[in-house]
Amino acid sequence: MRTLKTKNRMLSLFQDDRIIAVIDTETTGINSNKDRIVQFSGKKYRIRDQKMEQIAEMDIYIKAPFPMPEAAMRVNGITDEFLADKPSEEDVVAEICGFMEGSILVGYNVDFDIRMISALCDRTHTPLQCSGKMDVLEVARDLVEKKEVQNHKLETISKYFGIDEGITFHSSIDDVEATARLLLLFYTMYCEQDMHGEGKTKLFIEYTYFWKGYRKEQAGVYVQTNLGKVYFSTYKKEWCSFQLDLTQIDLDALETDILVRLGITYDELSKMTEKKYHLLEKNA
Repeated sequence: MRTLKTKNRMLSLFQDDRIIAVIDTETTGINSNKDRIVQFSGKKYRIRDQKMEQIAEMDIYIKAPFPMPEAAMRVNGITDEFLADKPSEEDVVAEICGFMEGSILVGYNVDFDIRMISALCDRTHTPLQCSGKMDVLEVARDLVEKKEVQNHKLETISKYFGIDEGITFHSSIDDVEATARLLLLFYTMYCEQDMHGEGKTKLFIEYTYFWKGYRKEQAGVYVQTNLGKVYFSTYKKEWCSFQLDLTQIDLDALETDILVRLGITYDELSKMTEKKYHLLEKNA
């Protein structure tokens, strides 16, 4: 595992009685100022005993106020003829926002969907009240290395894990189902990492320093430990070592110790520079 931040957010998501809404949209394009949502889909779940109990579902098409661009139609297969008798966004926005109200929004590249929904709410003067978000794409990037897959698109990752049966990608209701399947799978994978981590070796920190390296991937925070040297590459955003087999090391514990020792967050660690590190030393 490369980071604690994503893992901890995922584990906290699966607390009993949390309500999550897995959502997806199909749109006329990617510009939230100009484009429109033409399909909104969602499945709402209650977390119980580390499982997802579905409690509601929505799948609704929306007529755009202008013709569907050909490029968008090629992706989602939604035509002007199909949308001709569908409701306008003004007619359905209250229903959509009511579905999501009070939920943690979960999606694959969910920030895009939230931007499009927020623009819809702004246009129609409709309040949107949710209690957080979780991006499954971020989790996929944390758990699946670049070298293992061609890309981290929803379809690619779903097929990689073999959970794509019965899914038609770019239909937002099916994308919701694929995202929900990955969400539960990734949660299970993080739990298994915790179990496997129990037998891993804990490192003890002797001292730390920043080295910008001879190559960009060598730049980062270096840690001399009781068993050898490791470093966090600020370019690769992951722990590395030329001396130790990191598969046998409890990296969760090491990362936590480093963050506490330096008094920083994971985001600050991933963006650390030589200048910033020296300021930390000066202010210590």
